[in-house]
Amino acid sequence: MDDNNNVYPSEIVYNHIKEGRKIEAIKILREETGMSLRDAKEFIEKFELRNFSKQSSIEASESVLNHLRKGSKIGAIKKYREETGMGLKDSKEAVEKMIDENPEIKKEMEEINKQQRKKAGIYILLIGLIIITLLYFL
Repeated sequence: MDDNNNVYPSEIVYNHIKEGRKIEAIKILREETGMSLRDAKEFIEKFELRNFSKQSSIEASESVLNHLRKGSKIGAIKKYREETGMGLKDSKEAVEKMIDENPEIKKEMEEINKQQRKKAGIYILLIGLIIITLLYFL
């Protein structure tokens, strides 16, 4: 089926998608429509992007932004996935878009990352000094 614009899946398919059961949704969609696996998967993913990102991004964004303010991009992606039901790739792209669209948060994250790099450098230096001291006395 090349033209998926005229496909109207059952409510069961939509419920599976909303509950994060994408594989079950694809199976049922294929049974209902005769779509190929690839077409059904693409249809479900387009539906997710169209609906979940519009519905949930505003709700998700505040808690996701809180993670970003703490410098946790991975935490933000996880939270976004939890709240929207979107996949990893789409969630990562959405979070990166939030970062790009919010210069304040981008600046805060850069500052946190700079501080973390500075701390890591100090720890590496201290470990190096400890190793040199141990080697000297052994």
